[in-house]
Amino acid sequence: MAHPDEVFPAPPGVSVGHPAITAGTIGARVLDGSGNVYILSNNHVLAAVNSASIGEQELQPGTADGGTAPNDVIGTLAAYVPLNLCVLFPASCSNTGRTRATCPSTT
Repeated sequence: MAHPDEVFPAPPGVSVGHPAITAGTIGARVLDGSGNVYILSNNHVLAAVNSASIGEQELQPGTADGGTAPNDVIGTLAAYVPLNLCVLFPASCSNTGRTRATCPSTT
């Protein structure tokens, strides 16, 4: 049985998310050159802040809104742009032995 908050086809603004996060919203639906339909959202919503793997399930609605697998799977993660966490959290990019992460200046 479908979840009462499930909307199909899912329009922008409805609850969605990777199972490891609470929930976010769909920002847009887009087509590629072959006519495949994709949903767009933020990295933290669909890629769980860079921790998801391509092919992992996405839920609609997101878990905070009652979504569960397998009933509420809207699709799988096809691609994402990794977040540069050094820009977002510079304090986490420090010397760790011989490895050093460098961050661009934000000023």
